Amino acid sequence: MTAEIGELRDPIQKMQPKEQFSCGVVVVAAGRGERAGQSAEGPKQYRTIGDRPVIAHTLDVFATWPSIGPVVVVIHPDDEALLAAAIGRMSCPIAVSVVHGGATRQLSVLAGLEALANTGARHAMIQDAVRPFIDHALLDRCRTALEGGAEAVLPAIAVADTLKRAADGRLVEETVPRTGLYAAQTPQCFRLESILSAHRAASASGRSDFTDDASIAEWAGIPVVLVEGSPDNVKLTLQRDISMADERLTHHAIPDVRTGNGYDVHQLVEGDGVTLCGVFIPHDRKLSGHSDADVALHALTDALLATCGAGDIGDHFPPSDPQWKGAPSRIFLEHAARIVREHGGIITNADISLIAEAPKVGPHRQQMRESPRRHARHCARPLLGQGDDQRDARLRRAQGRHRGNRHGNGRLWAGDQGLMWPADIEATARAIIADFTARGLKIATAESCTGGLIAAALTEIAGSSSVVDRGFVTYSNEAKIEMLGVDAATLAAHGAVSRETAAEMARGAISRSGADLAVAVTGIAGPSGGSAEKPVGLVHLAAAGRSGNLLLREMRYGDIGRDAVRLATVTTALNLLREIAQAP
Repeated sequence: MTAEIGELRDPIQKMQPKEQFSCGVVVVAAGRGERAGQSAEGPKQYRTIGDRPVIAHTLDVFATWPSIGPVVVVIHPDDEALLAAAIGRMSCPIAVSVVHGGATRQLSVLAGLEALANTGARHAMIQDAVRPFIDHALLDRCRTALEGGAEAVLPAIAVADTLKRAADGRLVEETVPRTGLYAAQTPQCFRLESILSAHRAASASGRSDFTDDASIAEWAGIPVVLVEGSPDNVKLTLQRDISMADERLTHHAIPDVRTGNGYDVHQLVEGDGVTLCGVFIPHDRKLSGHSDADVALHALTDALLATCGAGDIGDHFPPSDPQWKGAPSRIFLEHAARIVREHGGIITNADISLIAEAPKVGPHRQQMRESPRRHARHCARPLLGQGDDQRDARLRRAQGRHRGNRHGNGRLWAGDQGLMWPADIEATARAIIADFTARGLKIATAESCTGGLIAAALTEIAGSSSVVDRGFVTYSNEAKIEMLGVDAATLAAHGAVSRETAAEMARGAISRSGADLAVAVTGIAGPSGGSAEKPVGLVHLAAAGRSGNLLLREMRYGDIGRDAVRLATVTTALNLLREIAQAP
């Protein structure tokens, strides 16, 4: 039950204070803030605005409020150092109690209330850490309502925008009357005993769908009184919210707009095609280079790194490092885009000029324009040359055309013609099937971290049945032993993710199939499972031939996302198959 702002005065005047006012604060800071994206500074509550972390601004408001009581900060277990550093940046540091939150905001608040219950406080203010623009006037209004006897107090702002309801997000069904509608803010304030009992009851009943603490109070039958909120009391949700908050606090007169330039040159040598902008173009030449020699993506990578003064592509991916041999250049682009984003940057436009007599790029122009956008999408928003509204509209159009969701991290999506692969993987798989068919070669795959994606990329090509003999998917050690004959002693000595295990997997795939060539992969795609010795993104690959040839490759992609690691591994594995097929 919620009272309207206009009805506040009479209900509060009728309520009589029952005891001396004593109010503690629970600051909820355990979230990961996925919608704000990743940052080297950590989750959004620790991002810098006005030269200090967001949570430091939030805590400062309470620290300087005359009516402050005990403060409990609820954090993620991984964030203790981040919180300590943030408290050190407060203008008026105070002692706080720290507890670890749960899997949901609701569980985190319950943990904070339980801690506050041990302090003797009679009331509780529950505040989002990412609302740094609360002020003392708002806190005073909440206190007045609590002192007047209200059990639950909610600061809120009357909805000013016209509201529409559309079930499918596309077609308006009706206009929703905004009379009596309010947008809830924090701090949401309660008699501590009442809200703690309500939270405990909700937890015991298995309810976990409440969107805020006032809704739990309503569910428990506690009357919720509205007080006037503040238009400035915004919640920082997206990266642009954080940027605007920083602008507000620092009063930048000149926007920080940066441009970067990059260029790259590779020699044309005998080969079967070139990769430009992530698109493979068949040709009687190829570009000589340690990776896939994609000069376009190399130049773009250098340009992005230049905007941050972060060196060049050779600093991050030295050609002397064997792990980058044959690597797809989209890995380099994604890394550079991530660095831009971690510096608070947004990529708004990129222009790539190619100077070459051959091959002709005209037929591939649009595909080449789309490829860098696709590979950088999960690292930098908006897309290259696109704003949020354009990107969202484009995604909606794609979802309307296809059965599934085309994600920016390179994940496969289902279309009318079947699975749709990144252009470079599809082109490489198509070239392998054509070449091996002509040569009468059979392939077997042995996969752990890729879970069958290598075989899927090959079998997506029409006519692949003449080339692909079989595939082994062996996630467990037992499967590696039983299906591929990997020695248990090898696994015990070196572990599943090792060059030794990859080699035995490849040889086992040869011995237990009718294939001439086999490729094997084992690695840690993430998001968990890594260690200091074997971090997320480590993948070992091996390619074996029936003649006894063996090629080994160790790749350290880094924690670029599970899908990105798996797809990058598919590209490396396909290139390794082509390489061993050329071995004498």
